[in-house]
Amino acid sequence: TTRSLVSTGAQIHTQGSVRVDADNAVRALSLAASVRGAGGKAVGASFSSMVSAGTTEAFIDGLVRAGGDMTLTADTGVLFAQAVGQFGAAAGIGAGGSLALTVMNNETRAAIRSAGTVDVAGSSLIEADADEDTYQVSVSGVVGGGTVGVAGSLALGVHTSTTEAYVAGPLNADAGF
Repeated sequence: TTRSLVSTGAQIHTQGSVRVDADNAVRALSLAASVRGAGGKAVGASFSSMVSAGTTEAFIDGLVRAGGDMTLTADTGVLFAQAVGQFGAAAGIGAGGSLALTVMNNETRAAIRSAGTVDVAGSSLIEADADEDTYQVSVSGVVGGGTVGVAGSLALGVHTSTTEAYVAGPLNADAGF
């Protein structure tokens, strides 16, 4: 969890600007490979999984009074690169498979929550941004010398992330607050 906040009961009074930012970046690389050979039967498999399940939040639950601008941002960036391979060879029967699996279930949120109050003389920006990129390769091959060769590969990505920016408490954008 990555969090930046003005908590309940906190008070910020400034003639300048206020900035509350939460940034989370994840970069990961996964490589998996197998090679199998046999004089009779050969069976091989290769598997890789990558999971990102984080929370990035920037929120205001207290009082913010700014004579300048107010910026409230939450940003999540995830980059997964994955390569999976399997090769098998057998004089008789050969079978193999490979699977590349990614799961992304992130929450990215920027909010003035119901307990928060913001009075700002300048402009206001409330923004949540999530970039989730997955690059996957899954390859499988089998040579069955005299009988049968069977191979399969699958690259699967499951993305169920939530990104939201909202105002539930008072936001007064007025130079005369």
